[in-house]
Amino acid sequence: DGECDLIFAYFDEDRSGEIDYSEFLNALKGRLPGKRRAIVREAFESMDINGDGIINVEDLREKFAGFVHPDVHSGVKTEDEAFAEFIHLFDVISPDGNITLAEFERYYENVSALIQSDELFDATVR
Repeated sequence: DGECDLIFAYFDEDRSGEIDYSEFLNALKGRLPGKRRAIVREAFESMDINGDGIINVEDLREKFAGFVHPDVHSGVKTEDEAFAEFIHLFDVISPDGNITLAEFERYYENVSALIQSDELFDATVR
C-alpha cells in the first residue's frame, strides 16, 4: 500500500489526487537522455542572455529579431505578442512569463519523444 502511494505521488505532479492525461503522458515518455539533455541545456544557456537562470522577453529581444516573424512582419501581431506566444509554449510548470530550465527541458522532452535520431534532435534544437 505504501509503495503504491509513493508511486502515485510521483506521477501526480500537481498533487491534485488524480493523475491527469498530461501527467500520464509525462510518465510514459520519460526524461531526456543525457546527450539530448546536454543539447537542450546548451540551447537554454545560449538564450539566457544575462545568465540569471530564466529566459524572459528581454532575453528574447536580445537573441531574436521579432520583426522578422511572419505575423509581425505582416502586422497581424506586435513583437511583444510574438514573444509572449513563444514564452507561453514553454512556460508550463509555473506560468509566470519566465521560462526556467525545467520548463525548457519539459518542452524538449515532448519533442524528443517524437524524434528517434539524436542527430535530427540536435538539428531541431539548434
